[in-house]
Amino acid sequence: MSTTFAAAHAAGNTRSKVHKMSKVVAVHDSQGKKILVISDEDILGKKYIEGKLQLDLTAAFYKGEVTGDTEIKKMMRGAYVIHLVGRESVQMGIDEGFVDAENVRSIKSIPHAEVLL
Repeated sequence: MSTTFAAAHAAGNTRSKVHKMSKVVAVHDSQGKKILVISDEDILGKKYIEGKLQLDLTAAFYKGEVTGDTEIKKMMRGAYVIHLVGRESVQMGIDEGFVDAENVRSIKSIPHAEVLL
């Protein structure tokens, strides 16, 4: 668990319901099932390395289109897997009931979570 993110969430210090950061959404198909990748726009294009862990946000997997929150929330309901990266994207997953804050991981303070529906 990401102590920083979970502690902030438990203390009520994360943004809730109001998501202002632009988010980029990529949609992938895996054997007819939709994989939804939701990322905070400001962290894309970089690699984050912490010990042996790496979060490579330069990969094509994360490249998509800026999408509004209302549309993202609709898309989440039709996905098989949701991959969220960045504070606002992960918080949206929590707010919408897809992510438990206890399951959020961080690499170099960048929270991320995966959900299998």
